[in-house]
Amino acid sequence: MVWFRVAGPDDLPKLSSRILNALDRSSDIYQENVAKFGIPEDYVKRAFSEGALRGAASKGSKFYLALERDEILGFCQMVPKGGERAELDRIVMFPGHTGRGLGSRLLEFSVEDQAREGRREIIVYAGRDERRARAFYEKNGFEFTGEVSVDAPWGKRIELAVYRLEIGRKIR
Repeated sequence: MVWFRVAGPDDLPKLSSRILNALDRSSDIYQENVAKFGIPEDYVKRAFSEGALRGAASKGSKFYLALERDEILGFCQMVPKGGERAELDRIVMFPGHTGRGLGSRLLEFSVEDQAREGRREIIVYAGRDERRARAFYEKNGFEFTGEVSVDAPWGKRIELAVYRLEIGRKIR
C-alpha cells in the first residue's frame, strides 16, 4: 500500500541517497533533467546532498514523500514564497513508479498540506519544452500564465513556462 507523509529530519539522508542513486547517466531522470538543461554533475551532487536538503528544510522548504513499506517511491518539495504563496520546486517519481497516478496523489497531498498552512496559491516552473511535465501540471489543475527566461545558477540561460494553481480549485 502506498502512503504519503511529510518528511522529517531523519528522512533526509535516505531521500538524498535515493535521489543521487537515481541520477545514473542512463536514467530517464538524468536525461530529462540534468542532461537536457546542461546542469553540471557537481552542481547536482551538491544540490541533492543531505546538507543541501537539510539547509532547504531549515529555510522553510517542506519535503513530501510517497512511500511503500520503507521505500521512497517519489517526493516533492514546496518552498514558501511569503504570505499565501508557495512554489512547487520539484516533484519526482522514481523509475518503476511512474504512470500509476502516484505523482498526482503526492501533489494533491502536498497541496492539501500547504492549504492547511494558509497557502492559497502554488506556482511552478517547467522547462518550456518539457511536454510531459507541462501536461502533468495542466492535468492537475495548474494554469499556464506565461514564459520567462532566467539565468540558472550553473551559468546557463533557460526558458521556462510558468504555471499557477489557485488552492481551493478542484485538482482533477
